[in-house]
Amino acid sequence: MIHKGQPMDDQLITLTSLAILKVDLDEGQRDYLDYLQSLIVHVLSTHRPDPVTEDMTSELLLQDFGLKIPLRGCQLVLRRMARKGLLKRQESVYVITGDLPSIDFSEKRIRAHGQISMVYSRLILFVNDTYDFNWSEADASRSLLAFLSKFGVDFLRAYIFNTALPNVPLSAPREQYVVGKFVKALYEANDPVFDNVIVLVKGHMYSNALVCPDLESIEKNFNRVTFYIDTTLMLNYLGLQGNEEYLIADELFSLIRHLQGKIAVFDHTIDEIRRVIIGAEQYLDSPAAEGKLVHEMRRSGQKRSDLILLRENLQDRLKEKQIHIHPTPPYHQLHQVSEVELEEAISSRVHYRNPEAIKHDISSVRSIYVLREGVIPKRLEDAIAVFITTNSGFAKAAFEVGQNHNSTKEVSSVITDYSIANVAWLKAPLGAPELPTKELMAACYAAMEPSASLWYKYLREIDSLKQSGVLTPDDHALLRVSPVVKEELMDLTLGSEEALSGGSIRTLLDRVKTDLVKGKESVLLKERKERLILATERDDLRRRGEKVESNVFWIAERASMLLCRILWGISIPILFCVAFASTFVTTPFVADSRLLTSILNTMLLISASFGFLKLAFDMSIPKLFKDLEKKLQAIIYQFLSKKLLRDD
Repeated sequence: MIHKGQPMDDQLITLTSLAILKVDLDEGQRDYLDYLQSLIVHVLSTHRPDPVTEDMTSELLLQDFGLKIPLRGCQLVLRRMARKGLLKRQESVYVITGDLPSIDFSEKRIRAHGQISMVYSRLILFVNDTYDFNWSEADASRSLLAFLSKFGVDFLRAYIFNTALPNVPLSAPREQYVVGKFVKALYEANDPVFDNVIVLVKGHMYSNALVCPDLESIEKNFNRVTFYIDTTLMLNYLGLQGNEEYLIADELFSLIRHLQGKIAVFDHTIDEIRRVIIGAEQYLDSPAAEGKLVHEMRRSGQKRSDLILLRENLQDRLKEKQIHIHPTPPYHQLHQVSEVELEEAISSRVHYRNPEAIKHDISSVRSIYVLREGVIPKRLEDAIAVFITTNSGFAKAAFEVGQNHNSTKEVSSVITDYSIANVAWLKAPLGAPELPTKELMAACYAAMEPSASLWYKYLREIDSLKQSGVLTPDDHALLRVSPVVKEELMDLTLGSEEALSGGSIRTLLDRVKTDLVKGKESVLLKERKERLILATERDDLRRRGEKVESNVFWIAERASMLLCRILWGISIPILFCVAFASTFVTTPFVADSRLLTSILNTMLLISASFGFLKLAFDMSIPKLFKDLEKKLQAIIYQFLSKKLLRDD
């Protein structure tokens, strides 16, 4: 039972708001500014503050909806409401002029509560049965909210907060592991409760738009940006580090291209990719070999010859996948960053096992500075060049160093792949309907993997036990290469380094040996292959449905854009014809020429139209056509959806 006044209330309000946000934006086809206005109208109508200020509005949104919205975003909406006559501006504050539109969220809240309660109850049942934890609803709520906080936009100052979630609770590794395993179990079982989790994930991703005060910039595409990809993300896209990683990279790159952005890779990144592949070739059969690529090659049964073939044909493979290969820019004294400062910042956050890796990262950052040529972009959409990485520590270091340099003060030189995916998805959620699911599953798999620090501690422990004679060489090798080790390690420690000790390693060894006696490893491999076949079939069906749905969206977008351009092209000749006809009523006054007079009159008519729209509706002609384009797109999308897509 949830009692008012407990922290649980605040968390439930936030989760409920995320669920409502997802449903409203999916069904209503509204933009983010309209949605934020509906929230603000609700809180102002409910509380009737006098006067109305940005600070008060932001506080009321936090109180009623559990969402942290920047003051600049509130200010933008209040100004719009004042232009519509809902508010009256008096110096630096506003007053409510009359009755505000009635917006009732009660039914949506009740429905959302039911969905969230179902997730809570199933999560509690899962952890109690699987791990014998005595979790309460408060525990489930806190862990779930902390898990959702992973889906935030980092290292973009245009997003004032990285998430709209207020006061995100701390979560221990074991809680993240448990939630990840719970969600993975729902997904693999095709459990309907998984859809409720996706509602919350999509709601949180939508809410990230609300922390961007320049909400109108979300409508812009990436036609002025080239995204340069780091080694790990490119290995994912080449399918070398797991199917889940490939699907996410493929979805991200496809979405960026639809938004007219370019995908590229530096020459020096290609060199590093080759070095990584060569390392995997050399140590593929070595028990001491580490790294995701090696583990995935072993898991999938690929051979050294497969890696050699890929390495020799790497550039051709990249070109086939529409990846532009860009020469590493030469040094330019006017557009450089302090490499010493950058190296110190990166080294303090990232542990590099290979010292060459940090040189590659520094080269990538300084290349972005050169490509921007001193341009000071205010928005990601105008950034010219951005380096995309899977390493959040590297991205954070580049962001902080960049605060001292104009060209990267607002838009960092380095941004995480998830942040780009979230921003791109916010621009066209119907163009990549399954991206949130893929991001969620990636987060689950990441939560179930040992952290780098836990794994290194584990390796140090077993090496120490081998040197002291506690472990035999055979036991030591088994604990390094057995495919069940990581799974058993996480089940034993739940991701906590404190739970790892010599005694726990002995327990782990006993478990692995027991698995061997039972033939669990071969059974596990067989089960994995069977699950992979079933998952592939299921994912193929989902992908086909997703492909149709996304194609419908992009067709509707292109059709609406074409219709508006045709309309714009027709309107100018019509205005010219009107102006030309007027010269037969009045005497031509420009050099006694009907043509020159008509051209001038056309320009005057266009200027008058601009002025009238601005004065009467605070709208420009381009904005008018943009709004018309969005309305046409929604109409075409709904029409095609009814014809081509099955109802759920």
